[in-house]
Amino acid sequence: SGLRKLRTYDVEKRILGAIADTKVPMLNLGVIVGMADESVDRLNKTKERCYELKDTIKGTSPDTKVYYNFFTYTPLPGTPDIKRDRAGLVGDINTQPELWNFYLGTINGENISARDMTVMRREISKEVNEGAPAMQVYN
Repeated sequence: SGLRKLRTYDVEKRILGAIADTKVPMLNLGVIVGMADESVDRLNKTKERCYELKDTIKGTSPDTKVYYNFFTYTPLPGTPDIKRDRAGLVGDINTQPELWNFYLGTINGENISARDMTVMRREISKEVNEGAPAMQVYN
């Protein structure tokens, strides 16, 4: 049995607090949204946790800049994800490889279409990163 890749939210929060305690100048945190079962409620929970983590980091190290890079879930060829989510794909990677860039939705999920997920990913990024210096480049 191997190590689990992801840790629980509480463990991640403690780890980020410890990193912030070193007074790093910036934390760039990657967040994946848009799984097949994504919902507006889950996106709202993600936003809530982003704000909570930002508060934790700023409470420990007020000068640390926090930037969230939101990636759209993309099932890649050769992975179990592509087999599981093939039915919802909006294009073929062989004929439309430009869709597989991690910023565009590539699957029509159970609750959110690929197009709507693309728009929602951008909006959540703008909202959570409001005022972040990196957003000037992003926009």
